[in-house]
Amino acid sequence: MLTGNRLLLDFTIFIYASSLTLFFWDTVAPKRGMNRAALLLLFLVFSGETAFLLKRLFAFHAAPLYTRFDTLLLVSWLVLLVTLVVDAFFRVGLLVFFANVIAFGFVVFDSFAPLEVGETVHEQADLLLLHVGFAVLGYVCFTLAFAFAGMYLLQNMLLLQKRWNRWYLGLPSLADLERFSHRSTLIGFPLLMVSMVLGFVWGRLVYHHWIWLDVKPILTFLNWVCYGVYLWLYHSSSWSRSNLMKWNVACFVFLLVNFFVGSDFSTYHPWTSTGILG
Repeated sequence: MLTGNRLLLDFTIFIYASSLTLFFWDTVAPKRGMNRAALLLLFLVFSGETAFLLKRLFAFHAAPLYTRFDTLLLVSWLVLLVTLVVDAFFRVGLLVFFANVIAFGFVVFDSFAPLEVGETVHEQADLLLLHVGFAVLGYVCFTLAFAFAGMYLLQNMLLLQKRWNRWYLGLPSLADLERFSHRSTLIGFPLLMVSMVLGFVWGRLVYHHWIWLDVKPILTFLNWVCYGVYLWLYHSSSWSRSNLMKWNVACFVFLLVNFFVGSDFSTYHPWTSTGILG
């Protein structure tokens, strides 16, 4: 079964890379057939990730949320789902390419992780599931906010350099990118807050004391404050929009550091191939 899972994951990564390559070349030299082929491959990636998540759900009789591997795969799947839906109804220029480059990076990182899943924490499992679930939704929103911010900075650079190339023509306006990044952050901000509250309550019920002085919750709270500062600066208009987008990018980098590094130094949040250990 693990060999089959590994083959499915490797095949999905290959199709993902092929799709993004076609999207890139479609931007450089637009061709309708190339764009359709890229979208078709992206649907195959979505189908592959869906099948992979379902296989793990049925094989281990647990929601695929309790390991770093499963969490990253679910974030990638949700980013892919959102971008496909947005592209189908709203056609936000180049969002599919930029957002899925990030999601592809998550899947590639996942390919180096073990696929096994052992025992997970069962005490107060429903509350833990909600805690991780809200965090995942927040990560998806912040990933999209980062993609929009990166697109804004690229478009702004092209404008300053007066380079009216295919990238410039394919990207939305600065005003739209700024608004999309802000709205994504605005949605992710309360989701992360709810996740933190649920995590504290879960820790209190399971460990019988409040988990305050631990690396992971401290870094997560600081990351949440950083996004709060972004929202405050956005509405106070005390910073230029370009600097705000750079701050949003910095917040996302902090989020990645917290996710990949913070848990390794946490007493209550270490990721292993066997799940979350207490």
